[in-house]
Amino acid sequence: MSGVTFFGFELPPIPPRPSTAEAEHYYHGLPSKPRLTARTGPPWYPPSGPEPYFRNKELGIPGQHRLLSGLWEDNLAFKVHNILEHDQVDWSSTDIVRIVHGNEPASDGYLVLWIGVWGRHTHLSYEVGTKVVVQCRQLLFEHGIIDVEVKLRKSNIIQMVCPRLLKPTDIIDPTAILHKPFTTSLGITICAEDTPWAEGTAGFFIAVDSLDKLYLVTTRHVLFPRAQGKHFEHTTKSQPRRNFLVLSEASFQEHLLLIKRETEDQVTIIASQQSRIAGVAGQDDTISQKICEDAELEKRKAVQRAQSLTTFHQELSERCTHKTLRSSKSLKLDDFPGNCIDLGNKYTSAELTRKMRSNPENPHKFTWPGNRLLRLKLPGDSGSVVVDGLGRIGGILTAGSGITDSADVTCVTPIHFIMKAIHQFGPLANPYIKNALPA
Repeated sequence: MSGVTFFGFELPPIPPRPSTAEAEHYYHGLPSKPRLTARTGPPWYPPSGPEPYFRNKELGIPGQHRLLSGLWEDNLAFKVHNILEHDQVDWSSTDIVRIVHGNEPASDGYLVLWIGVWGRHTHLSYEVGTKVVVQCRQLLFEHGIIDVEVKLRKSNIIQMVCPRLLKPTDIIDPTAILHKPFTTSLGITICAEDTPWAEGTAGFFIAVDSLDKLYLVTTRHVLFPRAQGKHFEHTTKSQPRRNFLVLSEASFQEHLLLIKRETEDQVTIIASQQSRIAGVAGQDDTISQKICEDAELEKRKAVQRAQSLTTFHQELSERCTHKTLRSSKSLKLDDFPGNCIDLGNKYTSAELTRKMRSNPENPHKFTWPGNRLLRLKLPGDSGSVVVDGLGRIGGILTAGSGITDSADVTCVTPIHFIMKAIHQFGPLANPYIKNALPA
């Protein structure tokens, strides 16, 4: 293919068949470590030198490009799909991504038409894979896109799938973080009662002016993993209900174990602080007094946490018998604090703020909420929920692509599409997203 001219542009040569090393390590550093099948682009060379190592690759920011300004969504994606179907490729996904090395800015690197091929028992030959990437590259050239490479890799699609729920509590509550799976904060784990193996995430709540109820929006396959597109609507009381649970039984028992372990950790902390106090006993210098005061304070906190956690564990154990706590019930508007995300304790306020402002060219106006509950708002101007740092909803996470359970690319259904579909359903013709009350 070297030197071939196509629509006024010279197509670059097609690389030879990937070696075993290239196929295995071309995407070194990506979460699922997908295997390369075929590609366009410059030759690949293994690392060399006295201490060779593979450089990590990451997915960067796609940025502005003519391909992403409407051309891809308008018709180019369908033409790519037609090529794949014509060549009988068992494809799983098509994405436009930017791939960069780990030490490069996220806006560097090169844009790629990234095609996923199912990693199951079917085998895609190098000949067919090469034919596909050439045809796709030619299609891009036809539309004047000469700076985007085409690459195939093995990648599966992974569908990310009580009395009334508790209200989120302030971080001052020793059980605040462990309360999270049982609260109305977004991101709680749910499943259908008859398919507990298919757990997913609650999206967000909507309300209707004429109805004193809240409705939970999530991805269909979380509650209907076996439905395969069948329509379900509960219209009469005689019709069987489709119940869902907050946490499957296995996840619930695992959470009880986490509470128990956290309680045991507090016992360890109490013993540790007691040792600090004993270590300075009888010493009246200033440093020893400060150590003693600090240890007494930390000991009191640990005792309080242990007591609160013990009570919480007992309440959950008793009230969740036969799923009474976790079976779904209508939530009343008056009891609902509004859609909000509990930012938890994985990151400190400083760490998360720094991550949100990682791009100096487009710094985000994120401010850590004092009670760690990020209030949600309507998007822009107009299965888990996707929001920006200002709490604006972008959509719901529906799937991810990767060769293992770690996804390289996640897929989101836009909020405007979701709300449009809900508007078309008679009883919910005028829903609105229930915003959180001011902090």
